[in-house]
Amino acid sequence: MKPPTIADGFASYRSHVIPSSASAVQVSECRLAYYAGAMMLLSTVAAIGDGDIDDADGVAILEALQQESERFAAAQVAIANAEQAFAAVAAAAAADQGAGFNVRNPDLEQVLRELGHDIRGRLPDGFGFTLLLFSLGAGGSLFYLSSADRDDMIRAMREFIGRNTQ
Repeated sequence: MKPPTIADGFASYRSHVIPSSASAVQVSECRLAYYAGAMMLLSTVAAIGDGDIDDADGVAILEALQQESERFAAAQVAIANAEQAFAAVAAAAAADQGAGFNVRNPDLEQVLRELGHDIRGRLPDGFGFTLLLFSLGAGGSLFYLSSADRDDMIRAMREFIGRNTQ
């Protein structure tokens, strides 16, 4: 079996991650970033292999890089889950305007995405979050963003309400 090349890895990344409608510039920039990441990792491995770094330190460095990559991947999954939850809430709000919910607000959506990304990046492994945003006054709007499954988020909110209404 032929080992995969960096080009093979990028081809897979391109087909699975980069939208087919992406511009040539976007594809080119993604390719540059992909190769830069590969080069950084290979440079680290080469420094370990050259004897500049002893084996124990080398293993620790590689394990730290693996953990960093795994945390990043987990954060991306959390962001995707939060975006799906937000889209579901926005769709429900659009269908139920009579209950005091507005249709989706693109400016607010961007704020929620940015806050969600920042919050998720600061949380330790094993933690989720829910962020409620609402306008003040009667008949206002409510938006939420969560990194948790809907059922987990509802359970946490019920527990919070139960603890704070007695």
